Amino acid sequence: MDETLQREECLLSALAHAGVLLPVYGIIAPIAVWVTQRTKSREVTFQAIQATLYQALPLVFTMLFFGCYMAVLGPGMLAVIPMSEGGNDVAAAMAITFLSFCPIGLLMLFYTLFIVYGVIGAIKVLRGGEFRYWLIGSWLERYLNPASVEEEEEA
Repeated sequence: MDETLQREECLLSALAHAGVLLPVYGIIAPIAVWVTQRTKSREVTFQAIQATLYQALPLVFTMLFFGCYMAVLGPGMLAVIPMSEGGNDVAAAMAITFLSFCPIGLLMLFYTLFIVYGVIGAIKVLRGGEFRYWLIGSWLERYLNPASVEEEEEA
């Protein structure tokens, strides 16, 4: 393969994964790479689809998280209100603060690790290596190439 072409494929694959650095809007990068390269390079197409699926996960996760968060926060605050009636306003305020910010802190930790993993993928493909996201990569490979996976299992 031509060195320039291979380098371009590495850059496009890395761009698809690096979209993770722009929350919400970053998913546009792998979609754009996939649309422009789907007939030109199987590996770039694979990396772009994989990055798109990976970057869609936090959007789905965030919607589920905030749905559950709002469903639990309201009743949780109602349960804390009786604490303030006894004149112990400080304890009630601390409990409400903890109940509301602890899950947000966990969500921020999740996003930080999510971004780091995506950047690791971008660096790995930029250097010319192969990268498969945990669970997503092997599933997508089986989905896109079912015949080749069956041949490998038979061998």
